[in-house]
Amino acid sequence: MSTSIKENSVDKHHHHLYHFGLRKALARGARKTFKAILPTWGHKRPHTPRRNSFGRHSRPNSANGEIKAEPIPNSDMILDLKTLKNPEVLQIKVTELIRSLIPSWGHAEVSDVKLHRISGALTNCVFLVEGPAKKHKPEGGVQKILLRVYGEGVDQLFIRDKELCWLSRLSSLGIGPKLLGLFRNGRLEEYIDSTTLTRDDIRDPSISRHIARRLMQLHTVVSIYPPEEDFVPEMWLSIDKWYPLAIKAASLVAQRDPEARDRLEAFDLVKLGDEIDAFQDALSELESPVVFAHNDTQYGNILRAKKTNELIVIDFEYSGYNYRAYDIANHFCEWTADYLSEEPHFLRLDKYPSKEEQYNFLSAYEKIEKLYKEVNQFAPASHLLWGLWGLVQASQSGIEFDYFKYGMQRLEQFRVLKDQGFPGN
Repeated sequence: MSTSIKENSVDKHHHHLYHFGLRKALARGARKTFKAILPTWGHKRPHTPRRNSFGRHSRPNSANGEIKAEPIPNSDMILDLKTLKNPEVLQIKVTELIRSLIPSWGHAEVSDVKLHRISGALTNCVFLVEGPAKKHKPEGGVQKILLRVYGEGVDQLFIRDKELCWLSRLSSLGIGPKLLGLFRNGRLEEYIDSTTLTRDDIRDPSISRHIARRLMQLHTVVSIYPPEEDFVPEMWLSIDKWYPLAIKAASLVAQRDPEARDRLEAFDLVKLGDEIDAFQDALSELESPVVFAHNDTQYGNILRAKKTNELIVIDFEYSGYNYRAYDIANHFCEWTADYLSEEPHFLRLDKYPSKEEQYNFLSAYEKIEKLYKEVNQFAPASHLLWGLWGLVQASQSGIEFDYFKYGMQRLEQFRVLKDQGFPGN
């Protein structure tokens, strides 16, 4: 895709329509409502809607751009990893699941199937499933499958149906893995023989420029699948949705953890609501084209193909139409994370890319100076959004990651950047 990103992005007029009308009134009204209940610290966990069952899914028609329904194998099975801690029992369940979804594995025995846990995902459990090389092969003659089990409670943070729709669209363009099957709390995907990038990889100048090129190509998808006129940028959708969820989650965390309660009271989530309003006003005046954005390009979501060394972006849970500057700024913020360290929740803020490192990245994307300013104006938004996400996760996730400390550090960094002169000050 060589067409200029400027030609393939949504004009700022469209996303400005969203800032100055119904959305602002509704969002601020909702924030005021939740501010009023904050001091009580006594509300129940927000209800998580049940995910719809899938029987068919959409793929675009290359001739006219229309979406056509295409069947994807579907199972009502649930893989509850909390109750399937015994590896042998888990292997039996996974074999049963794959046999029900992929016809060519229909006669595979449990002894034919091997499971390997893959690390790197924060909200999903991912397994490589290997079948016998000759006896039973999965769809398309591929011997390996990726099994993805969704994390607990994450469906309230994004819309699973929308993620699957985008996965299908991107697959039609040769982007990302092919969907092979769906079940109640996960899916089967094409396996790509690759390695996951590390925190050090994304700092390598050559790899950084490669990531920039991949991100730019992903952004041009907006020219093939343009948004509706009344679309809402994902950044604002998520912040407006996650702020009240974070308020409720904070009340639960504060009830059980006095130290967390003290930190929350010192931070003042009520004040944060007012800061969000001011930040929104400031960003609405900026010029950043709206593109199809990944919105979560941490190093664990970027693969390097072993045969070609090409980079492949995966995990599109949070993807959608968004400001290009946000997508790039969010990637820069991820330079500060080390999710495989002894303190995976702790951000090393001094690892944020220097101006020289940012210029190296941006040189593979567009005119550097203008884009440099544009991107850094959106850096606080990344901290705000993922800070709210962390608080929501803190009340319900069972994995060994301190979501509360992670969320608070990101919210505190939002305030630091804003007070240093970023938009919203």
